[in-house]
Amino acid sequence: NTQQDKTNISSSSPSRKKSGAKALSPRKRRRDSTMNSTAELVYQCRLLNNQNLYASAASLASFAVGNTQQDIEVFVVYGNSLFGLGEYKRAIGAYRRAQELMSMSRDADATDILWKLSECHRQVGDFSAQLSALEAIPAESRNAVMNISLGKLYQRLNIESVAVSCLLDALEACPLAIEAVETLAILNVKEQDIVSRILKHGTQFSWLVPFVTAKVQAAQADHRAALETLKNLAHQFPDNSELCCAVGVCQLEVGNLQDAINNFAQARKLEPHGVKDMDQYAQALLAAGDAGTLNQLTHSLLEAAPGRPEGWLAGSMYMQLKDDRDKAIEYADKAIQVDPRFQEGFLRKGALLLDRGQHELALGTFRKALEVRRSVGAYQGAVRSFIALERVKEALSSAKEALQRMPRNGKAFWLVGLALSQLPEGLEKAKVALDRARQMNPACPDTISALVDVLMQQERLEEAAEQLVAFLRIRDRDDFHARLADVYVRIHKYDLALNEYHKALALNPRLEAARAGLDRLEALIKARDRQGTNMSHELDDG
Repeated sequence: NTQQDKTNISSSSPSRKKSGAKALSPRKRRRDSTMNSTAELVYQCRLLNNQNLYASAASLASFAVGNTQQDIEVFVVYGNSLFGLGEYKRAIGAYRRAQELMSMSRDADATDILWKLSECHRQVGDFSAQLSALEAIPAESRNAVMNISLGKLYQRLNIESVAVSCLLDALEACPLAIEAVETLAILNVKEQDIVSRILKHGTQFSWLVPFVTAKVQAAQADHRAALETLKNLAHQFPDNSELCCAVGVCQLEVGNLQDAINNFAQARKLEPHGVKDMDQYAQALLAAGDAGTLNQLTHSLLEAAPGRPEGWLAGSMYMQLKDDRDKAIEYADKAIQVDPRFQEGFLRKGALLLDRGQHELALGTFRKALEVRRSVGAYQGAVRSFIALERVKEALSSAKEALQRMPRNGKAFWLVGLALSQLPEGLEKAKVALDRARQMNPACPDTISALVDVLMQQERLEEAAEQLVAFLRIRDRDDFHARLADVYVRIHKYDLALNEYHKALALNPRLEAARAGLDRLEALIKARDRQGTNMSHELDDG
């Protein structure tokens, strides 16, 4: 205190003034005091943000914002607090002011601000502004997450070569950023080009390369190869819920319905509140007609994560099983609203519209799905819509595009066969494509159904029956028993047809195709028996 008193006295003493030093004016003292208090407030707000106390930070930072329009840190800390509160549009204003102030200084690094700006624009759905903010970050300053975000944006814009470059840069910077892998695989980057970058840091994990390989195979729609890769991993790590789900997805894609359901159920047992891939579990339960389990899954997902689309999609499928199509579409719309970048929402809605006969609306919905990602499911919806609208050339063009993008996917061959089968001159080529699809995926019901249609048109009825018998050895389905019975009726094998109709009804007593077919068959048998009786009488009379 004594020293401080001496300093104060000397600074205000006449001798100081005589030496030429000027006393601070009241206005200068107030300005210095304001600057010191602002710096302290910014520091305290930064501490609050670090503790996730964003509301407190935003309230206090507003005083600093009102006090100065020239302090970069004031607007950065204010923007960060608003970002933390989810008030992204307000945060954009704060970050833009900070960016303007930084642009006045040559040495200032605006990388962090531009990144936060891009994230704000993403959150409000302004992807053009998001792209501009990311592109403003110098390439050498971008980290892995920035490059991944930029790569995915370029992918959306179909600027694929630049997207690949950004995503590979992300793996160079962070070889364990495996979230870049799926997008690179979708963009048809070779597996070895991806794995070589992963190996830079992953050699100590024996499971990493097979895991990445399976991701690449699945993303490139080679689900049978992915399934084989994943099975080995799942054997090593039986309690890994992500592996259980990944195996389930692949099994669903190749038509192993019950195995898929078992793996998804195991994943739920390991992590009862898991959400990822549960829309695929719901799809499997829909195919199996298991309304009870699907209803339980819907409630569980909506309770665990109402802000995610999977629960709403499960609800849509449950409503479809309950034959409430309006509610099913409403739930699909909700899934799209919750996450417009989740493709399955568009696929679900498109399928429902197609079943309703609203073909133009369905086509528009599947086109939106293709904008999100060019998956085989989106192409499937587009091809089916074009066929329903009798726009066969466009259907064939879409199918060929799917095959070009996914040459190892059986469903892509099926789509080409399906489109060709609509042309009278295309039946033989359709059969070639469908045979190839069947070889790749013998458990796919869509492929077998289309192949049987072609064989029936070619009057190759015995061959059609053989295909159905082979399929039923793999999957026991009520509708395919009824279909086989219809073929047997056509070739006058009534006893075999009768047996197949009864098998179909044993599996599903409400299957209208089997009940109607059985009625027709019984009428034919009665007519045959009457004809036989009449012929017998004629012979006796003779």
